[in-house]
Amino acid sequence: MDRVNPATGPPATRTPAGTAAPKHEALEAVGVKVGKTPTETADLMRAILAVDELAV
Repeated sequence: MDRVNPATGPPATRTPAGTAAPKHEALEAVGVKVGKTPTETADLMRAILAVDELAV
């Protein structure tokens, strides 16, 4: 069983069905890029940070 931090609640990727798929689909539906793997998520974040650094 997952541990739940009383200050923050359950992990954000958990849903009653037990997967993050509905959240990923909802985010993608409004144009948010969502990584399918930890590596893809890190690559997306690096790209976002690189664009922000150019704007400064």
